[in-house]
Amino acid sequence: MSKSAENYLRAGDVLKESGISHQVLYRYVTQGLIQEAGQTEGGQRLYHPRVVHLIERIQGLSNSGYSLRDIKDIFFKEKRVQRACENRKTRKKKRDS
Repeated sequence: MSKSAENYLRAGDVLKESGISHQVLYRYVTQGLIQEAGQTEGGQRLYHPRVVHLIERIQGLSNSGYSLRDIKDIFFKEKRVQRACENRKTRKKKRDS
């Protein structure tokens, strides 16, 4: 998948902004905590700017004693709740129309 780098951060930028190492970034990707948004034509990995915020959350939770598995479960549950709320709003709009 090739994308323009205009709206995305390159891996080096993510590392610089978040203060983590390549190894930590790789671990977060392989654990499914963050996802790559694509690659440039030259093969550089791209990330959505929100990953910096996610990395900060991961670091905070990790420093509070949560394992990466626990953090992944927290993120998964948050996404499920968010989707359920969005589905409820969509159904309500359809009923009200």
